[in-house]
Amino acid sequence: MSVGHKRATLQDVATAAHVSTGTASHALNDSAVVSKETRTRVLEAAQRLNYIPNRNAARLLHGRNDCIGVACPDIGPSIAKSVFYAMVLRGIAETLEEHGYSMRLLHLDMGTPDPGLATGHQQPNAKDIDGLIAFGWLDPALMGRLRRLELPLVVVDSSGAYPDLSSADNDDRGGVALGVDYLIGLGHSNIAFLGDSLDSPFGREALAGYLRTFAQHGLHFEPWLIRTGQITVDEGRRLAIDLLTTDRLPTAILAATDDLAVGALLALQDAGLRVPDDVSLVGMGDIPLATQVRPALTTVRIDICALGRQASGMLLQAL
Repeated sequence: MSVGHKRATLQDVATAAHVSTGTASHALNDSAVVSKETRTRVLEAAQRLNYIPNRNAARLLHGRNDCIGVACPDIGPSIAKSVFYAMVLRGIAETLEEHGYSMRLLHLDMGTPDPGLATGHQQPNAKDIDGLIAFGWLDPALMGRLRRLELPLVVVDSSGAYPDLSSADNDDRGGVALGVDYLIGLGHSNIAFLGDSLDSPFGREALAGYLRTFAQHGLHFEPWLIRTGQITVDEGRRLAIDLLTTDRLPTAILAATDDLAVGALLALQDAGLRVPDDVSLVGMGDIPLATQVRPALTTVRIDICALGRQASGMLLQAL
């Protein structure tokens, strides 16, 4: 439509298609109450008139903001972990954009005695957003706050911590099992494990995958081979150094995340050990950092963006 021409209205489309404005609205919103023939006639009229829906009016009519809140925990200084969540966010943003929704990032303040949502001076509510996607396993008080907002809620990367909620999760147990199985296939049985704290569902799921694979192969694991801590490159380095100061040396290391694996790689190199010649090493995640180190990290691939796409798809379905 050229500049200066009047913008086509819903009434114009209805008149051109010989239907009421209500029928035209139903047809343009793909409602089941309209026949296929009527819908086709309305869509052809809308295309002919170059009709552009007034999204603001639609929001008022349906009581929606077309905005989704994404609640992210305080992920701290870990670059690798930030990249993981950034890739999940990318999948969320792409899916929401495809469906005409915007995204509002809500920072979850985990460092206070009373954890809460920090978004400047405003607390989100149903007037601001239509639904919520929450990352990871959250402090019970914080999750309680999210639930009390009484909005559709989907969790992502929570390792199955909330069975009553829709959730998009990686198979953490199965992923670690794949990595351990790969190392056993190379002839290793003295395999160390670096994982998240056992206080977290992810830490417990990852360790369960490690132990299950040993049992399936009829192998006995040694407790000294297990190290857990925070998910950072520095922590991976510290845990690996701790392993190397024992009287025995593992022939392989399985790290539950790539950042832990990169930290272990640095510790092994500092000790003059070659990977994989002296010690084999496998991570999990396939974040960009895995290909930037030398040697490039062997890792169990997670389609991280797909976690975000799945979570947003679940929420849109709920809406």
